[in-house]
Amino acid sequence: MEVNRLFAGRWYYLLAFTPFLTDWIERGRLPTTPREYVTEVVIGLVVAAGVAVIHRDAVRLRELAETDALTRLYNRRRFTEDIEQQIALARRTHARLSVVFVDVNGFKQVNDRHGHAQGDRLLSAVGRGLQACARRRVDRAYRLGGDEFALLLFGVGADGAETLIRPILGATWPQEPLVQELGATVSFGIAELRPDDDATSLLRQADAAMYRAKRAHWRCQGDQAVTST
Repeated sequence: MEVNRLFAGRWYYLLAFTPFLTDWIERGRLPTTPREYVTEVVIGLVVAAGVAVIHRDAVRLRELAETDALTRLYNRRRFTEDIEQQIALARRTHARLSVVFVDVNGFKQVNDRHGHAQGDRLLSAVGRGLQACARRRVDRAYRLGGDEFALLLFGVGADGAETLIRPILGATWPQEPLVQELGATVSFGIAELRPDDDATSLLRQADAAMYRAKRAHWRCQGDQAVTST
């Protein structure tokens, strides 16, 4: 995968040699004089530079379309694409796959009491927590909208997913002073891909688990900062 990414990001450098290839095809020879050689080099570099700029802008536009502006996590659109691909990959490689849904408890009250600016800061803090959970180049974190988040954990079962997420989203998040100040907590639900699951059924399980956790949280509010199922 990394080789593919490297090639995808550098292929346009080959365009610098296009004028030489064109010369060879049309004339049956390469440049023979210094002037011809310099001309071919300049033309090739201009073409390569132009394509590089177009390619960079296209990548940037794709990133903007797939990234949540506030948290810098991937957005729902990218999540919808990724989960289908991850399920297919898990099937092919016989790997485990888990989805984690995360929801901030009482987020509306945070906005009402402390203002939307603080609410935005809190969402950013949750995003940082999820990024800390995600193993680089393997897992992906998403903001689905509002105070709803998700993690895709490849090669991890439900037990491993909870082990991964609980220490970081647990207790008082000491690395996030704002979370302590607001007394913010989250609930999360985990679902592991089963042989008969598709994307819809897997997400339905994670959603149901998360709402069970939220109900448990409100039943014992104040006893435990993070609830799970």
